[in-house]
Amino acid sequence: MISGKVTDPKGLEIPGANVTIKDSYDGASSDDNGGYSFTTYEEGMQVLTVSYIGFEAYEDSILLDGGEMVKDIV
Repeated sequence: MISGKVTDPKGLEIPGANVTIKDSYDGASSDDNGGYSFTTYEEGMQVLTVSYIGFEAYEDSILLDGGEMVKDIV
């Protein structure tokens, strides 16, 4: 499971941001408090992508090992 919070540079929560593993169907939209969580069976080095209208798309390489991961995104 991957979970975390999506915020802007000022620390304000961003509801409705799309958080996904690139080139997969795994992902979720952030809730009213900017929180997100989803389950993925992908492992190894993956690219986490975040998109939201009015913001530049964000990508970050992450290492998935089958365990839980918390990844906050600014």
